[in-house]
Amino acid sequence: MAKGNSGNATCYLAMTLRDGAEGVERNAVRAVELFEMDIKARKQSRSMVCLGNMMRDGADGVARDTDRAIQLYEMAVEEDNNAEAVA
Repeated sequence: MAKGNSGNATCYLAMTLRDGAEGVERNAVRAVELFEMDIKARKQSRSMVCLGNMMRDGADGVARDTDRAIQLYEMAVEEDNNAEAVA
């Protein structure tokens, strides 16, 4: 599975699991794990924004945490390595 250093692939896999797709079951918990991995490995702002949105809204198996969402959004602003990342 993803090792966290595979370019945008980790983030895109997480987004696919977050949203589901044809033949891919939604798995919000695994999506969170992958976003966290991408943030830790690459400080990817797109993953920060995506995870922040999940924390803000909550998801199946993922509790709402607005404090964490704000923290992630602030991190994304500081990194700003993908300004068009709002997802």
